[in-house]
Amino acid sequence: MQSGGAKQASGAAQRAQPADADRAWVIALAAFRGDKQVEEANAELSRLRAAGLASDAYVITRGRATLVAIGRFDDPASKAAGDELARVRAVKVGEVLPFASAVLAPPMGDGGVAGSRPEFDLRTAAKEADGRERYTLQVAAYGAANPLANPTPAELAEARKASEQAAAILRAEGEQAYYYHGPQLSMVTVGIFGDEALRSPEPMSLSMLKSKFPHNLYNGAGMRSRIRGQNEKEMARSFLVKVPEAPGSERRRGEK
Repeated sequence: MQSGGAKQASGAAQRAQPADADRAWVIALAAFRGDKQVEEANAELSRLRAAGLASDAYVITRGRATLVAIGRFDDPASKAAGDELARVRAVKVGEVLPFASAVLAPPMGDGGVAGSRPEFDLRTAAKEADGRERYTLQVAAYGAANPLANPTPAELAEARKASEQAAAILRAEGEQAYYYHGPQLSMVTVGIFGDEALRSPEPMSLSMLKSKFPHNLYNGAGMRSRIRGQNEKEMARSFLVKVPEAPGSERRRGEK
């Protein structure tokens, strides 16, 4: 296994993608989507290098996204991967942490099976929040074929599997994605924000995420709903939800 770091860089030429990066877990520093994603990713890599950051970074296309990534790891649970991710997230430019949202992105096709990706469970974000409230952008929900009906046990199992696979795909594409299993629905969310997400104007990072994920899909498809005071229906939009408490947190709060 080889790894690279978000080190102070020289003005060396842009690195090519490592030959084994497609088959490895990588640390995604930024992810781009849309028609100009490759050009935008290369521009971001050039910007980071000009700023003296991420000397070993490279551009890689994963699924529907193009990433600026660093490092490559066989085992995301290894100490090397964990230490490198922590170090990258701690890089500071003045008072800013430019890679605070960096994530370990799995290789495409490594979606696993239902329940096999507990590290993508939204409740893990609560464990990292130090008791502070956090918010995340819901971009998808999975449930019964009829959204007005309660899911059958088979539909609920399928919804949970689909949401975990969707979150894994988004992670492979460099997004800070999570799944969450509710009693009737399973949700997919992206990003983690503090109270600043509720302020006006909203943070630029949240605005950019909404532009990448404008809709809240249901079972993988867009749904239209009528807005109060309007005759026409529009696609259901992505929206902020509160990160749920980690398992056992209520019991711990009551302990003395």
